[in-house]
Amino acid sequence: MAHLKSQTGLFLLACGLSGGLALSGLRPGQDQDVRLDQSSQSGQASLDPFRRQEAQQDCWDIPADKLANLTRSELDLLPHICWKPELEASLQAPLPRRGIPEGLDCDQTQWCDENGYCSTICKRGSVRIEPWLKNAIKTQMTLTKRQPYCYSTVLGSHNSAISLADGYGNLDPYFQQYFKWIKWVSSDAKFETDNQILSLTDQLNLGLRNVELDTHWVQGSLRIAHCGGLHSDFDILIQSINVIAKLLGHPIQWDTETVGCDPSLSSIPVLEQRLLHDALSEVRAWLDSPENAGEFLVIYFDDQIDLQAWGVVSTLLTEILSLYPAEQIFTPADLLVAGGVWPSMDQLVAAGKRVSFTSGTDYGTAMAPIIFDRSQICGWVEPSLEQLLGEPTCAEAGGYAHGGKTLSGQIFRTISCELYYGPFNCNFYWQSDNQPLLDELTLPGVSRCGLNVPCPDRVTPMRVASSMWSWAEGHPTSLPPQSGTSQHPSQHPTQPAATNRASSSSQSTPTGAVISWVAHGLRQLWQHAWPPAAAQMLEADNAGGGCAALSASDGRWREVSCDAGLPSACWLANSTWSVAAVPRGACPQGSGTRVPAHAKENTALQAAVRTANKDAAFLPIQGPTWAIP
Repeated sequence: MAHLKSQTGLFLLACGLSGGLALSGLRPGQDQDVRLDQSSQSGQASLDPFRRQEAQQDCWDIPADKLANLTRSELDLLPHICWKPELEASLQAPLPRRGIPEGLDCDQTQWCDENGYCSTICKRGSVRIEPWLKNAIKTQMTLTKRQPYCYSTVLGSHNSAISLADGYGNLDPYFQQYFKWIKWVSSDAKFETDNQILSLTDQLNLGLRNVELDTHWVQGSLRIAHCGGLHSDFDILIQSINVIAKLLGHPIQWDTETVGCDPSLSSIPVLEQRLLHDALSEVRAWLDSPENAGEFLVIYFDDQIDLQAWGVVSTLLTEILSLYPAEQIFTPADLLVAGGVWPSMDQLVAAGKRVSFTSGTDYGTAMAPIIFDRSQICGWVEPSLEQLLGEPTCAEAGGYAHGGKTLSGQIFRTISCELYYGPFNCNFYWQSDNQPLLDELTLPGVSRCGLNVPCPDRVTPMRVASSMWSWAEGHPTSLPPQSGTSQHPSQHPTQPAATNRASSSSQSTPTGAVISWVAHGLRQLWQHAWPPAAAQMLEADNAGGGCAALSASDGRWREVSCDAGLPSACWLANSTWSVAAVPRGACPQGSGTRVPAHAKENTALQAAVRTANKDAAFLPIQGPTWAIP
């Protein structure tokens, strides 16, 4: 067997030019300018794929007729390639990528690119959820919309429009198949470049009220694009893939050279990246739907300073005003009129305001007429998930390790990312995972800590359900069927539902299914851990139905008999809870009945019920409407 010994000189040349892979993460609070730091950093040399010893592989000489069409720069990349002619016949166009996790109820359709490569996705607006979840989302939104905006808590999503539903990541399986030909990349390394799998419409229907649009100037238009501008050693991975594709006679190539984000980092043809106008139109249509007449959104442009350098900030404003009437936009000027104090979402809607826009880049006076710098929105900051203090510290008093306290008037928006670029994680660290994540395991605690805007990747109904702190799964039991809901029974640990997308239809046990099973199991263990009789009592009384009670075991609300003989939750003048042994709906003098306004108040009430050594306490909510007083 002949090996590529003759190419050693080229390999050393490539290594000398590369300078090694010294990797750095993203700048705090930014993910649009993904980059690699080419300066040496302590501890990174051992991770450099060009310095570590490569595994022994049987590699053949590349036939001369295939080399004849390569450029000099492409020839320089041959030392990274292990030619395996026995695999050539097995390379075929990937099957349509499956972008619908098991257990997700929606109408299936396909998104196909100009070359006929397709993904199976959920038809826009077709995702159905269980009645209890739809009601829990409505309940929590009703409560948070009453709070001053700086004290509100809403779910968002990271890179909301970089979604497989619109073709982003459609070609991931196509490019991933070439990993087996690259010496320093594991053949089973993941290539996942879509942050979301559902459309903007479905994300909004799931209760998200903070939308992130990656906005860049591409081929003469504002488009949704995950931009790189890497110009670094990471290029070697993609350039090697392109050489392999060329040697095999395959038509599609991809590089990371960026001129106005051309191409995207999301394995989608340049001109098939979605126009910003189309994304804004979809959100506008959702706001115009009669059932959403009382909703208010914040749209966050994750953009770059080049928009100002190229003189297209005015184009961004024109795009917005072509779809959103100026009188419906809450602007920096409106905030000045309000004395610099953000009203509640209910107050904004009552004043005819439906949306605010903010930018990750401050363009100064050019954007001032309608777009906020994000720091103008309640001192908006974006600390990492690692900085969030764990329970119970964060729920009782603290928040972030740097001293920030949640629900204290400052907006904390935290993202997590689940992308993989072969051997690189989302932050382009070599052979590293993306932990910690905002997922089914962490969102319950994060929500109880009062984080204003958690923004996970891969938003699904189960992921949203894990962020609920009010109604427990399946409660209230007497809810009538509603439009947009699924009537399927709830998932159980023995039949877990997947929560992260399968990269192809051949995957039978997605990782998300395991995570969901573990998360569900942990919640069940905690629910029955203290006190042992609470859940059984609530279930036993559930048959009577009619009233709501907060359980000491997990702080969740359940439908119980109105004759259950439970104490009442009472709100005191000093903003604390007491649990009073008085008739349901009554409270001692100096206190009154009230529903917890947010997750931290809910956690405080749970603690008060435990301190009183009670299994549960009545809340002032009653069927059949279950309206929040």
